[in-house]
Amino acid sequence: MSWDDRSGWIDNSLQVQGVGTTAVINYCPIPSNYPLESWGKTIEIEFIPVKSDSDNDVLIRIGDNAAGHIDIKPTGAYLYLGVNEIIHTNYKVGERIKLAFVFNTSNNTDLYANNLVYIINNGILERARGFGLAVSYGSDNGNITIGGTNSIVKVFTIRAYDKALTYQ
Repeated sequence: MSWDDRSGWIDNSLQVQGVGTTAVINYCPIPSNYPLESWGKTIEIEFIPVKSDSDNDVLIRIGDNAAGHIDIKPTGAYLYLGVNEIIHTNYKVGERIKLAFVFNTSNNTDLYANNLVYIINNGILERARGFGLAVSYGSDNGNITIGGTNSIVKVFTIRAYDKALTYQ
């Protein structure tokens, strides 16, 4: 990451700002051999979109944009499968946001919850939708990329669990 007077550790968060400034975390959330349909997955992120240069700026990308990935933008977070949006949530610039994307398994005893992805926005289950074929989300090329735009983001935590965290 490029460190300057606009980016780095500020107020217990990683702040990233500027077109040439990115932080890349070498972690592939759903590798191609990951058994998503058996284990599930939970990805949590806590952040503040501080300033929006454009609502289309991708502040944080989790995963490979050719496969399953999450794009965090200044006013919304989106789960994509390739170019197709699967599910999204909205929020405001300047608010501290804690999101969780929970991929439920096909092994769940509750048949109505099988193969659903949930978005939990600041502790509230906001949306759920079937995510289709689990094998389509895997890719060995995806990392977590923060920044790279003129919008500003502060990241407090990123967590990934190799299971679907549910009320059970």
